[in-house]
Amino acid sequence: MYAVFCRLVRDAGTGAVFVPAIPCAPQHSVLLLDSIEKQLVEKKEEKYAFFICDIDNFKQVNDRFGHAFGDYCICSFTKAIREHFRKDNILGRIGGDEFVVFIPYSSERWLEEKAAELSKALDMVCTKEQSSCQVSASIGISISLQAGSRFDQLYQSADSALYQTKKNGKNGFTIMELTGEKVADSTDL
Repeated sequence: MYAVFCRLVRDAGTGAVFVPAIPCAPQHSVLLLDSIEKQLVEKKEEKYAFFICDIDNFKQVNDRFGHAFGDYCICSFTKAIREHFRKDNILGRIGGDEFVVFIPYSSERWLEEKAAELSKALDMVCTKEQSSCQVSASIGISISLQAGSRFDQLYQSADSALYQTKKNGKNGFTIMELTGEKVADSTDL
């Protein structure tokens, strides 16, 4: 069983599990914040990474193929994300086409390899009945290098990294320290 954010909502149409968008749903956001901050406090010696994964051009997928096909793509993304992380990692959906992952990591090199693997896996063709569409993801990753990091810092840094990935042309990743300094991105490979 995957460790989850508590009181996640299951989408009736897709079966995907998500947390309503942060910070619009305080009760769920607080549980998400508490879950991650608890790990940050209890396991201070660990280094953590927080991922935000956003499906590129998802509005166009829904507009061109319809919401049922868009939901199918979301389910495909959910499956791909689950396959790339351990069962005890924290995974969730925080918005229509945004997913988050919170994991401990051993080295920046390992994290770069994990990000590259995930980016490659999320660059996929979704096919259902007569509809087929190439989709990809932009990924922003923040890393906690020292004790005392907070969820809001990780989230803000991952969000900045996500927008840097989009600025670089989408379909890739950017890893940033909490200071805003870039550690690596998919253009470095």
